[in-house]
Amino acid sequence: ERMSELGGITKGLRALLSAHGFHPSRLRGQNFLLDENILRAIVRDAEVAPGDRVLEVGCGPGTLTACLLDAGAEVLSVE
Repeated sequence: ERMSELGGITKGLRALLSAHGFHPSRLRGQNFLLDENILRAIVRDAEVAPGDRVLEVGCGPGTLTACLLDAGAEVLSVE
């Protein structure tokens, strides 16, 4: 299951962003979700079920997108 790999993905993403000198700017509204517990809670609390259609606005690096896909949702992401 991909959710079990999420911790490695978020840690790797943090390292990748840092290695390239990229730091999200709150002035620009950039708040990347990198905490796997929060990502899981969002999907759980939204009661996302297989086949649900989800519009994700501001998908950033795609961590929430991955969680939604793992839950079986059809996701349209718009940056």
